[in-house]
Amino acid sequence: MTPSSNRGRKSWTREDSIVVLALYCRIPFSQSRASHPEVVQTARLLGRTPASVNFKIGNFGSFDPELKKRGVGGLSNVSALDRQVWEEFDGAWERLAQESARLIIAAQNRQLPTSGEPGKIRIGKDQMRFSKSRVNQQFFREAVLAAY
Repeated sequence: MTPSSNRGRKSWTREDSIVVLALYCRIPFSQSRASHPEVVQTARLLGRTPASVNFKIGNFGSFDPELKKRGVGGLSNVSALDRQVWEEFDGAWERLAQESARLIIAAQNRQLPTSGEPGKIRIGKDQMRFSKSRVNQQFFREAVLAAY
């Protein structure tokens, strides 16, 4: 593509691609379209059109072995960046979920929550309790549901 024909287009960054790959994992491929609420929300966050986010989802679909087993293919016009991001996070889903969450928080200009901040305790009514919970469990739930 010549520089003049790329005018007005925003180049995809690694960070943008990571956020869209996480979205790819959370919604079923067959339900991915520009009008999907999460596609629209992600596009708004990244400063892109919903159609461009949906095309990026299609690009990631071309690497997915589970789609290939079902005879479903993604788009064919993938970039080297698409392949690099897929290969970096293929099988490292927890790291993808964490990195994506970090990037989304940064894009929204929010601060990461800090642990150990005491809440307001009303004597006789509240107790502080500590529990161990899996981080990004919702991401894994959505990824499993999207895959099956």
